Amino acid sequence: MYTPEEELRAAIEIRREKLLILLDQSFPGAFISAFIGVIVVTLLWTAQDHTTLLLWLSGIFAIGLSRLYFFFSFRRQPPAGDKRSPRERMFFLVSAAYFAWWGVGGLWIMPDDSAFHQVVVLYFLMGLSGAAVAVFSSVRSHQLWAIVLMLGPALLWFFLQGDKQSIGMALGGAIFLLSASRSSRVLAEALGENIRLKHELIDAKAEAERLAREDDLTRLPNRRAFYEYGEKQAAHARRYDKPLSLLLLDIDHFKKINDSHGHVVGDDALRHVAKILVASLRASDFCGRIGGEEFAVLLPSTSLTQATHVAETLKERLAASPFVFAGGSVSITASFGVSESDEGVNELVRLADAGLYRAKANGRDRVEVGG
Repeated sequence: MYTPEEELRAAIEIRREKLLILLDQSFPGAFISAFIGVIVVTLLWTAQDHTTLLLWLSGIFAIGLSRLYFFFSFRRQPPAGDKRSPRERMFFLVSAAYFAWWGVGGLWIMPDDSAFHQVVVLYFLMGLSGAAVAVFSSVRSHQLWAIVLMLGPALLWFFLQGDKQSIGMALGGAIFLLSASRSSRVLAEALGENIRLKHELIDAKAEAERLAREDDLTRLPNRRAFYEYGEKQAAHARRYDKPLSLLLLDIDHFKKINDSHGHVVGDDALRHVAKILVASLRASDFCGRIGGEEFAVLLPSTSLTQATHVAETLKERLAASPFVFAGGSVSITASFGVSESDEGVNELVRLADAGLYRAKANGRDRVEVGG
């Protein structure tokens, strides 16, 4: 289940991806539109006023250049996706102008006295409308505007001519328009669903990776994450000749807490210890739960003497912070083992574990250096 914040973040990311898909698909469309415009002008050259044709073609080129400008603008600075920016609105207006220039402009350059050339123009308008279904598949509203603005004016003109041939062409185009509209809805919904599922899979993978490295009780890194990070820090310490120390701590007589107050209280006690540790450490330190009641703290750029002092401080803070719960309170102490080594995290743990063993053997609630 997603929280409202996560759902909003997912919706923003999905919208942003849809816009990027639209931009990517619009890029070749600008060149294709210009190429088709040249073909249309060539086919109509003997049947229509040349100035009219050239003016119309100039508009196709001008709008195409505007679309390319916005494409490169969004490439340099992608859309945020959380709201429609002025730049995005301008892009949509330019796209609408492109649709209208083909639709209304196509009607403008259509010869009045040549049924053949009228069919030619209608043929290209229907082809462009069909292509728009695919090109603008990521944004449903764009698909509809493309189909209606490109094909609508010509169909209305044919219908108003009144003769059977023109009305038949208008009806045929209208059927195509309705079919394209339905196809655009199916395509847009399918693409939107695919994008949504893709993001859900990405989120699920990220969540699975997080859970694989996080202790579900304390939300600290688990044993696996601790050892992975520890090896990276050990390699870094060797490379730059920096000290690296480790603390191992084990809560004293933790079994008594579980036996006396139940496992729920015991779990809360572990969370209590984790909070104290995190609050007491530097941002660069790495604390994890690596066993039942055993925690480990990796201390980069920290000598053995400094690490021992950190362990003493943590020991005192734990002892001074009893765990309070609904049925009473429990004093918590811990035994510490401290180590420093440049031979990897396994050696650090081995040495610290030896110190922890001595701390327990010598009465607990104490710090011992491993070695």
